[in-house]
Amino acid sequence: MSAASKKKRTKRRRGQAQQTAGKQSNSRYLNIGIIVVIVALLAFGTYQVIGSRQSQSTVHTGALQTNTGSLESLEIDSNRQAVTAGSEAAVPVTDRETRFLGPPSDPAIATLAEAGQLGQPTLVWFHADWCHICQRIKPDIVNLGEQYDGQVKIVRLNVDHAESRDAVRRFGVRATPTFVLFDETGQLRGNVPGYPGYQAFSTAFDQLLEGS
Repeated sequence: MSAASKKKRTKRRRGQAQQTAGKQSNSRYLNIGIIVVIVALLAFGTYQVIGSRQSQSTVHTGALQTNTGSLESLEIDSNRQAVTAGSEAAVPVTDRETRFLGPPSDPAIATLAEAGQLGQPTLVWFHADWCHICQRIKPDIVNLGEQYDGQVKIVRLNVDHAESRDAVRRFGVRATPTFVLFDETGQLRGNVPGYPGYQAFSTAFDQLLEGS
């Protein structure tokens, strides 16, 4: 083989080697590029998912705040209708509350009132510890008990207590507060769901005491 042929063959081999190296280099860059694209897509997808979850969380929180606001508004409106002026002036002392309202649940006294054995008009108040309106109007009821002490008996029945269930069923109590009023003979004179107001009870008591 001549020297010229050997040179040509050597150049050809070098050229093929360079082409192979170039292809390998291009392939390596292509693989790197693909990996970068995949990583970028994964990162973008993760961001979208997180963003979507945060957005949904914000929407739900906003709805919850709106609903809570509506409930608070309804409760305030209800309390405004239920509580007369001055009923929130002072929180009653426990001893004073017990003195004029008796224990939180006293079904025995309520039974005597229904039987006309107390000898005086009696107001039975169906209430519950979780009832916000009951807590709000309690000062009013204590004041009524003090104003008519010895003339009108006020009795409480907690609807969550087992001993109150019979009275709850008998008088069809479906909401708290509910008030049941008896005259001195045990005759039912009123069954009122909700709170009609201090003056309404005062007027009713005066009428019963006058024999109306």
